[in-house]
Amino acid sequence: MEVPNYYYNIFKDYVTDDYREYLEITYKENEEPYFTDGSILVPYDKIADRLLTWENFLKKYPNSDLAEIANEKCNIYRRVYILGSDNAPTREGGWENNELFYIPENNLKEFNRFIEKYSDSPTVELVKFYLENYKNKDVDTMLNEKIDKEFYLGGIENREKGNFFSKESNDLLEEFKKNKEEVIKELKTSNKEEADKIFEEYSKNNEELLEKINKIDAEMLNIGFYKDENIEKDKLDKQNKFLDSYGLEVVPIEDGFVLREKKKFYYNLFKNFVTNDYREFLRLYSEEDIDYIEYFDRYVEIIADRIVAWEKFLEKYPDSNLKKMANDIYQAYRSTYIFGLTSSETRESLMNGKANGAVKEFNRFIRKYPNSPTSDIIKYYLENYKEENINTLISKKLNKNYEGE
Repeated sequence: MEVPNYYYNIFKDYVTDDYREYLEITYKENEEPYFTDGSILVPYDKIADRLLTWENFLKKYPNSDLAEIANEKCNIYRRVYILGSDNAPTREGGWENNELFYIPENNLKEFNRFIEKYSDSPTVELVKFYLENYKNKDVDTMLNEKIDKEFYLGGIENREKGNFFSKESNDLLEEFKKNKEEVIKELKTSNKEEADKIFEEYSKNNEELLEKINKIDAEMLNIGFYKDENIEKDKLDKQNKFLDSYGLEVVPIEDGFVLREKKKFYYNLFKNFVTNDYREFLRLYSEEDIDYIEYFDRYVEIIADRIVAWEKFLEKYPDSNLKKMANDIYQAYRSTYIFGLTSSETRESLMNGKANGAVKEFNRFIRKYPNSPTSDIIKYYLENYKEENINTLISKKLNKNYEGE
């Protein structure tokens, strides 16, 4: 059996500072084992000292070849310090009823001491997380997942920069960046038809990759950019600043946020290489920089213009491989526009021989785009609004030829 200071004594005068300090820390730890057979052998404040020692090592030598190992050791101590051991857990009493869980006084006192004395330590966040969630029967799993996702090597620094994605997601982001670099090289030697196929395959792969990231960090994306039910704009802006170099952004959706490509991502990448229909599709799609449908009342005239823009694309390129995607976007705009304006209030207004704002908008559309197929549907509504099943009739009109038949 090796003596605790065996390697330290051999190498201390020859290795670099980080190796020497690493060997010194480990030999001192080995002199006094802290854990055996499910039992903790040293006081909790001594475990706190050990995790703080490794935190300081990581601050001092962030680029050391030993940083990964040091971070693993630090996380082991964090887990033991906060959760305790099988024989001495840091919560008691609620194994049958989680509301009865409590933290023993000595542990609670130690946690509060740590928070007050080492307020700058990243571990404070974990201690507070535990104190907020200890009544949850799955808190052990929750804490371990938080450590794995957020306290990986470089994770603390990433979050300070505004990057709140997990290690697994950051690895996928690097894969995303590498794939983009490879596509750029490939496009330089491709003809237009080949570039079209590259776009199709590349965009599909990106969709799958981003879906993985959104799934991995679903919890963070659901709640991570909110505070008191309001969006933390500064935090979101920092995250998106970090994502700029990838061509990605985090945007709000109905129940949280989602990671996606920036709207001009594919257009900027492919516009000089693909065929005309692909370039035009990507240009139109790049202009969808706002969720106009979500803010219907504010952007109703813009939605009308988008309808016609996509109509013109479908008329100009009836045989495009992108026809289905373009038609889906077109129909979403068109149905939102028409059903958004054909409310019961609009029908009542027409019944009374008056023109409310929706009717005025319909008339504006017909005047501006008299040859649009959408104008025909609007005219049909204005002529048949008295029908009891007018909404069903309009739906049939909208669904007709949806697949381009």
